[in-house]
Amino acid sequence: MADLSLLEVVYVVIVYSAGGAVEGWATTTFAVTLGFLGIFVILSFVLKYLMLILRAQFTRQSYLTEGQRKVGKS
Repeated sequence: MADLSLLEVVYVVIVYSAGGAVEGWATTTFAVTLGFLGIFVILSFVLKYLMLILRAQFTRQSYLTEGQRKVGKS
């Protein structure tokens, strides 16, 4: 999604440079697109961090075994 936001920023800059945009459209779209780009980047870091935490939780052993003792008659 961040890639699409970057493409939108490039599109807005091209349209604004060409002079074909309605007044106020380019700046508003640029600000909204940068906001969503920031949200997507932050969410990608948060999700990566959560993935690392979950992987560490599920791969950890919940108990240790040192040896076996027979109970009963030997």
